Amino acid sequence: MGFYCPQFSLLLYALEMFLLFPYLRRDVLHTSTAAHACLSLLLPAAAFALLLPLSPLLTSLFATLVVFVVFVCPLFLVRIQKFKTRINGCGRATDGAPLSWSVYIHTTSFFVREMRGWGARGMQAVGRSQASAQLQQVAPHR
Repeated sequence: MGFYCPQFSLLLYALEMFLLFPYLRRDVLHTSTAAHACLSLLLPAAAFALLLPLSPLLTSLFATLVVFVVFVCPLFLVRIQKFKTRINGCGRATDGAPLSWSVYIHTTSFFVREMRGWGARGMQAVGRSQASAQLQQVAPHR
């Protein structure tokens, strides 16, 4: 009496590929850069070889997609670096931009208003000096 369960074998294959294979690639990279490059070239070549008997059209589409993602997209990202400008963020920790004082006052006064329930009174009714004084009451310097 044999035990055959295609779902179990698919689950094991998925665990090997998505859970264990990244550890293998990392160890191969730490061991040898040449072996890592060989493995990186071997995987798409194996995918091409396995896909070719099924459909030459899908194989050429897959090859085009791989070339686009590996070569064209990074080249595009390198080329658009010269158009990158400085961004002034609004002061969140996830912003990569440096803060300017006016943005800091505007952002923090908004949060102070929301915390105290000022509602629609707005920034015009409360001047910048009042907003910064009220900010000092809520969050004093450390």
